[in-house]
Amino acid sequence: MVNTLLDEVSLLLYSREMLPPPNPAHEELFQSRLKPVREPLARHTPLPSTRPVTAKDIESFESDPFEIVGMVFILHSTEDGDGGILYEVAEIGSSKAKGMWYQVQFEGCVDYIEVDGKEMMRMLRDSILVT
Repeated sequence: MVNTLLDEVSLLLYSREMLPPPNPAHEELFQSRLKPVREPLARHTPLPSTRPVTAKDIESFESDPFEIVGMVFILHSTEDGDGGILYEVAEIGSSKAKGMWYQVQFEGCVDYIEVDGKEMMRMLRDSILVT
């Protein structure tokens, strides 16, 4: 019975020492039957790409507001000329009193901010879509 890691390693080394040396004839037959091993697929994290939000995008978002849920944008018209603020549209809703509204989460904020439909479309015109 193996009790420690040292015992496991010793057992492994002992079992390898007990194996007979490989027979060249068998090795050649074994190698001839092996299929080539494919290289494993590399796991790459896709880099996000960006593009400006077009007038066609705005029309599409206005006709199907649910399409925008989960999309990420960069609001690039900041007052201080910074690189922009990342935001995600998390939820949309509609009510008789408020009309269409969007729940937006900005980079670095824990809470969602409610934005009305007109303001959201204005934000989108000044934004870059992250795909």
